[in-house]
Amino acid sequence: MEKRLAQVGYGGKVEELPPFGGSGVLLVLDRDHRKSPLCLRESPLTAVAFRVLFAFAWALLLPLMVWRPRRLRVPVARLPGLALYGLVAVAANYVGYFYALKYLPVAAAVVLIYTNPALVVLLSWPVLGERPTARELLALLATFAGVFLVAQGYAPGELALGWKGVLFALVTATSIAAYNLAGKRYVRELDPWTVMFYGLLFGGTLLAGWWAAGERELAYPPGAWGLVALLGLFPTLLGYGLYLKGLRYLRAGHAAIAATAEPFLAALWAFILLGERLEPLQALGGALVLGAVLGLQLRSR
Repeated sequence: MEKRLAQVGYGGKVEELPPFGGSGVLLVLDRDHRKSPLCLRESPLTAVAFRVLFAFAWALLLPLMVWRPRRLRVPVARLPGLALYGLVAVAANYVGYFYALKYLPVAAAVVLIYTNPALVVLLSWPVLGERPTARELLALLATFAGVFLVAQGYAPGELALGWKGVLFALVTATSIAAYNLAGKRYVRELDPWTVMFYGLLFGGTLLAGWWAAGERELAYPPGAWGLVALLGLFPTLLGYGLYLKGLRYLRAGHAAIAATAEPFLAALWAFILLGERLEPLQALGGALVLGAVLGLQLRSR
């Protein structure tokens, strides 16, 4: 039974990764503002806040919630923890992610952010009682090397660092680690979609308040709003929900390592949709990441 559950967990991860990778194409588009309808580097908070708010709106329409509203019932004692989860795992995650990209080259931001699996694997022992295995540690090394190659960290100037960007990237890495560790604890006793719903509720509330007090930028063309709505549905709502579902059956470290396939999938989307060249070293990096993920999956069978 445990082997079957692990396979189901990896199934959730496989379903979750393509939409996450697809959202990475926006970062490629944003390198040229003439191609990007969002201009994420100029007003990241607007894109982030409304992406989460649209995701929450979609969640309200989710059949699982409409037909089974009892899923939303949680013990009152759990609400403060879920609120903190939404603030750290949702709000801090997105804000840190887009501001890191504002102040750092994409490669530097991606390499720093994807140190988060190391945090998850190391902290899973004291927090969740999941002792790191030799296979996980080897997979960590392979995925970090793979992400470095996919992000083209070897290119001149791509790892130029500024303290603001480094700070936001590390905030993002820490928030993703918290998302994995706290999410794993919550899905042991709550439905994954319930955890996702409250994470979006509390995280979206903070982001909306921050946006209202600051940017208040709404000057996007209609097509951009449609894009934000789609981002709210696919990589945000379905991505979070399926990730949490996968966490119910996987070790937190395995889930975090599997998620490192996102940068490679983003590069593949850019190759397929935008015709961007995928360099041999990027392909090698993708093979390292996918090989590490498949190695963990085969071990779980």
